[in-house]
Amino acid sequence: MNSTNEKKLAARATELGNCVNPQGFAELTHSESPLVRRLAASAIGKLSEIVAAAPAVCTLHPLLQDKHPQVRQYAAKALGCFGAAAKNALPDLRDLYKSPAEKDYVKRSVVTAGKQIRTAVEIAERQVVHICKRCGVELEHDEFIRSQKAFQRPFCNYCFDEVFLERRNFETKQQLYQQQGKRLISLYLSDKPNMRCLLLEKLEKQK
Repeated sequence: MNSTNEKKLAARATELGNCVNPQGFAELTHSESPLVRRLAASAIGKLSEIVAAAPAVCTLHPLLQDKHPQVRQYAAKALGCFGAAAKNALPDLRDLYKSPAEKDYVKRSVVTAGKQIRTAVEIAERQVVHICKRCGVELEHDEFIRSQKAFQRPFCNYCFDEVFLERRNFETKQQLYQQQGKRLISLYLSDKPNMRCLLLEKLEKQK
């Protein structure tokens, strides 16, 4: 790129960041000049408290794959400024950190950005109210995380223990029935309105 044009575009990227004008960044992030792309990424990060997060993150995310290390570094820094809105960038940040070919200064920025994003995600999740699927009480964050890991459904600790015991007892009974050569029929709560027809249909198949 012509050095004069590069200087003009670099000044434009800096101007956009300083004057809080989000327009024009998409074009600048596709510039031939790595200096311009880096400054554009930096400017977007400066506007994180002002511009809409989704389009800004969409503009920054591809820059994590930029061929120039300083562009990747500043893209990571800027993504970190958008917190939870940049959650989808975490896998790519992780890949950059694990890459043996990546520059150390890029990895340091990646680590900082990852921490910022994960912290913001955790705070956002704690602010969401989750209700126990079984008894209807409001869940603590730790209760929600525990039940999601085990059942992918929200349960309070009391209901969690009950569901766990019920499932274990069911699995034990299921094994005993199968050992005795007995066949089992599965019916679910959603089947209740048509229970009779479904039961007769399944019994017919077992003949």
